[in-house]
Amino acid sequence: MTPSPSEIRGFSLIELMVTIAVAAILMGVAIPSFTTWIQNTKIRSTAETLQNGIRLAKIEAVRRSRLVDFRLTSLNPEKDAITSASGTNWYVQQHSALLDSDTSDANYNLYVQGSSVTAANVTVTLSPATSPGVATLTFNSLGRLENAGAAVYAVDIDIPKGSYRKLRVLVTQSGQIRMCDPQITFSTSTPTGC
Repeated sequence: MTPSPSEIRGFSLIELMVTIAVAAILMGVAIPSFTTWIQNTKIRSTAETLQNGIRLAKIEAVRRSRLVDFRLTSLNPEKDAITSASGTNWYVQQHSALLDSDTSDANYNLYVQGSSVTAANVTVTLSPATSPGVATLTFNSLGRLENAGAAVYAVDIDIPKGSYRKLRVLVTQSGQIRMCDPQITFSTSTPTGC
C-alpha cells in the first residue's frame, strides 16, 4: 500500500529553526572552552618537548662521558647557533669548548638536531631567579649541571594573552628534571606544584 501525499511529513520550518537555534547556542557555549583546551594543549606540548630535549642532553652527557649543552636559540637549530634565553628552538650539542679541542673521534662531536618549541603564541623563557638570561644548560658525565650560580633553573612556558595554564620545567644542580605548575605550591598533597 502506498501512503497518500497527506500522510508523508517532513520537518516544518519552525522545527528546523528551533533545531538550528539550539545548535547555535550549544556551539556558542562550547567554543570558548574548546579554545582554552587547545591553548592549554599547546603549552603542555611545548613543555614536554623542552623536558625531553633537556633529558636528551643529560643522557648524552652520561653516555658519552662528556660535557653536553642544551641550548635555546631564536635561529634555526644548527651547530653553534647563537643562543637566546627566550628562543623558540632548541638543540643539543657537545660543549663548544670540547668541539674545538677534541677532533680525534668523530663520535664525540655530538650535534643533535633540535626542534621548534613554539606553537602559535607560546613563549618560552629559561632563567634562574638569581641570574636571568641564561640560554644554555651544560650537563657533565654524572648527569649534573655544570652551570654555576643557581640551585634551580626554570623554563617557563606561557601564552601571554589569556588566562591559560602556565607550566614550568625545573632543572636542579643535581640533574633532576621535572615539569610543574607555577600557580600551585608544591607539597605532598599537590606534587604537581612548583
